[in-house]
Amino acid sequence: MLLRPACRLRPSAGRKYVHAGRPPPDPSKTRSGQLLAQSIGQTAQSQRWLIYAGLFASGYFLSSLYPAPQPRLLAILFPRDAPASPSDESPEGKRHVEMIEQQLQDLPIIRQLRSETTAKQGEAMYRESRPHLRFPEAKRIHSLTSGTLRGPGKLAVAPIVFSTADNKQSVMVVHVGRSLCGHDGIVHGGLLATLMDESIARPAILALPSKLGVTANLTINYRSPVFADQFVVVRVNSDKIDGRKSWASGSIEDLNGKRLVDAEALFIEPRMAKFLSNSAVREILEA
Repeated sequence: MLLRPACRLRPSAGRKYVHAGRPPPDPSKTRSGQLLAQSIGQTAQSQRWLIYAGLFASGYFLSSLYPAPQPRLLAILFPRDAPASPSDESPEGKRHVEMIEQQLQDLPIIRQLRSETTAKQGEAMYRESRPHLRFPEAKRIHSLTSGTLRGPGKLAVAPIVFSTADNKQSVMVVHVGRSLCGHDGIVHGGLLATLMDESIARPAILALPSKLGVTANLTINYRSPVFADQFVVVRVNSDKIDGRKSWASGSIEDLNGKRLVDAEALFIEPRMAKFLSNSAVREILEA
């Protein structure tokens, strides 16, 4: 009996053998896999926050070294430190005042108002004046806006006022410095109220028969923060006259025309006004 040699079976090229039994577990579904994935996610998130914080800190540091217009929110939350304002008589103070004066004269709105001082008929539309410069020295030293608040970092220079011939409208341009703040970097609301009161008083009081009047009430709406160290434009109008009462309104805008503050006021002529001397008041208001 012949014996055949044993045959060896070769697996075909396309056939795969799968071992029977339970498949290997999915690493993502095991406890250790979940902990590992969670750890990796937390690490990546922490790294992202570190990158964001580093970029923010670097940006703030660079903005302090190289001053540039800050985003409004950042300017409120993180006002840039500024040195104390120099004294009036110091060389630094004098240079500061000269710089603000030159910037005031070069403002486009000043040039525009000066170019529109004549109407088609040749009559003056506006009359330019600087009333604060006409205050007698004896009175100026006791005046809040012409004396106490005048100087570098405050109301550095006297504002320029453009008034219509009938004194019913006026436009005033003034610089508000860094030392006039409530919240650091933001002009104090009380100072803005003072500017509004004095500005609105001009057309309101000049409309009264005696050219004398006192503030009866002043209503102010603060529409947007007024950032320090900028020029603002104050526009006022005489609205109504009724006997001894005079109503007027006004607003404070930035140089781009954005309304920051608006106000309405009532001024009343004192009953004894005809017995009071008003020559000095009229001279200053009509300057």
